[in-house]
Amino acid sequence: MTTHARVTLLSGLIISALLLTGCDNSDNQQPHAQAPQVTVHVVNSAPLSVTTELPGRTSAFRVAEVRPQ
Repeated sequence: MTTHARVTLLSGLIISALLLTGCDNSDNQQPHAQAPQVTVHVVNSAPLSVTTELPGRTSAFRVAEVRPQ
């Protein structure tokens, strides 16, 4: 059996075992708990200016000279 076939077989067995673990139909399930108390906050829209002014200079990293022919 080649290594690729062994890896495929082993991964298939592991996936099958994980899937079958979730197929338990036991009646020992616990009753559902009550919903927890939550608070609600109302969000209002408001204008917001998003700008950042940073000190410094900018310069081009490449300069193209266009000349007539």
